Amino acid sequence: MSPVVHNKIDPHEHTPRKQRAAEDESIVICGEHDGELVAVCAGPDMHGTCPWKDVEGRLPCNGNWIAAGGWTLKVADDATACPAAMLGLVRLGRE
Repeated sequence: MSPVVHNKIDPHEHTPRKQRAAEDESIVICGEHDGELVAVCAGPDMHGTCPWKDVEGRLPCNGNWIAAGGWTLKVADDATACPAAMLGLVRLGRE
């Protein structure tokens, strides 16, 4: 199943240009209703694994909207791998 692309939020809205370079590697996680900010994720580790995955394998972004690399998409409720890494929207390498 392909991710749903939707322009619900813009993580760079009202962000000065100089700050964008550092934030471009961040993943903004927003809730289902009204695009409320849930968290800002630093992205996957150097293996593409989410360091915030719980013991049951659930990601903190499951069921929410994420904005990364200029894209906004809905994460499946049962996702087990970082969707931004899987789509190549962020670089790997965080330790």
